[in-house]
Amino acid sequence: MSELDQLDGDIRSTGGMHLTATRALARVTFWLGLAGVATLIVAIVLTCADILWRRLVGGAFVDTFDITKLCLVAAASLSIPYGFTQGAHITVDIVADKFPKRLRHVIDIVISVISAALMAFLLWLSWQAAMLYYAYGDTTLNLQLPIIWYWAIFMTGLGLAVLAALARAIDAALCGQPEQSS
Repeated sequence: MSELDQLDGDIRSTGGMHLTATRALARVTFWLGLAGVATLIVAIVLTCADILWRRLVGGAFVDTFDITKLCLVAAASLSIPYGFTQGAHITVDIVADKFPKRLRHVIDIVISVISAALMAFLLWLSWQAAMLYYAYGDTTLNLQLPIIWYWAIFMTGLGLAVLAALARAIDAALCGQPEQSS
């Protein structure tokens, strides 16, 4: 038996490539989730600093709205995929706990697939809207930031959310019940 055949057998027996891809996706979504939290902190600090500056000096920073809005888009878009990889989405425990474990497992797979489909649909709609903004060359009013930046961040998050939801469904189908975040 060649080394390639041995490797292929190892991958099949342990789900190696799938597990490696899932772990890589989990790492990517973790670090992007942290980046999302960091952008939220930037938005909070910037907003507080602008309020303080207005109270103390009487003026405002140059259009903090554009930067804050960009930070909030990044915070949400980059954090949502991490929620999918961790199974931290909202469940109704009062109802779900009444079902047998096997049925809950099937429901988790179905919900993950439906979530992936919804995120893919939103990605498709976002792509269409983003292309309009790109074609017109729209920018923000004061800082002249290209609006496509907002859409690019948003669509990146949606794309990762699709992958994360599908990975969760595949994990559940191949490897049994995925771990829930507590």
